[in-house]
Amino acid sequence: MDRWLVFLKERLPVPVLLLLSFGAGLSCLHLDQKPFQPLFLLLGTLQPGLFLLTLRLMDEVKDFEKDKQVHPERPLPRGLLSVTEVTRAIYLGLGLMFVVALIHGLQGRSLACGLYAFSTIYLWLMYKEFFVGTQLEKSPFLYAVTHQVIMLPLAASIRAMNLSSFSWPEFLSPGLMYLGVFFTFEICRKLDPNAVPLLRTYRVHYGERTTGLMILFTTALTLTGTFLLYAGSTWSLTVLIAFALSVPLSYLLLLHKQYKAIEGLASLSLLVHIWWPYGRALIGV
Repeated sequence: MDRWLVFLKERLPVPVLLLLSFGAGLSCLHLDQKPFQPLFLLLGTLQPGLFLLTLRLMDEVKDFEKDKQVHPERPLPRGLLSVTEVTRAIYLGLGLMFVVALIHGLQGRSLACGLYAFSTIYLWLMYKEFFVGTQLEKSPFLYAVTHQVIMLPLAASIRAMNLSSFSWPEFLSPGLMYLGVFFTFEICRKLDPNAVPLLRTYRVHYGERTTGLMILFTTALTLTGTFLLYAGSTWSLTVLIAFALSVPLSYLLLLHKQYKAIEGLASLSLLVHIWWPYGRALIGV
């Protein structure tokens, strides 16, 4: 157990995991302004939590060979955990995700059950890189698109606990907003100009101009999801648009001065967008 705690501390700190999963669960459930049920809150937190934890484990296994060369200090390359141990944990995580989907099904929430089961199967396909890993590896952006799109059914599966059917705007929000803001963060955390080419980071692989256009694209996704969610709320639109646009603006101003600050702003924007659907009610806006 101690080895796993060290792993989590280094690769997915528990406070960060809880901040993301609890925020997403609270926010998605709060959107339809129905009374909280303890079971719903537990499941709504478990759904993104299990997903993020299992995804982290998958990435560690998939990156093992590269990490042996580029990041030998990470848990798997240095022998803290074996690939076999982590692989077993991956399938345990997938199994627990199916259990959560089954709980929804047994309690009559077929929409939530179906969406979370689909998210689980899609996550497994991500682990297998859709059986076209060689082709996907040639294009980091296409690889990211195929992996980030899971935000749509994942977020919808939480909201579906309160809904028996969806209109398209309800299905796409807040998932589209989360898709955009997570995707933006994914790009912004890979802006090191001196990164080893083997890592295929965006700035090194595509160059600064194309990477900037990618950030504009993912920001546009964030803004589209935000408008779907808050078309009638001037205050919410003002705050979220400001945070979303701060990232591409910082890319223009800080790329050659302090590129890590761009990642910091993308992280802050991510947290604000995740927590805002619930947080706005707490501050009365």
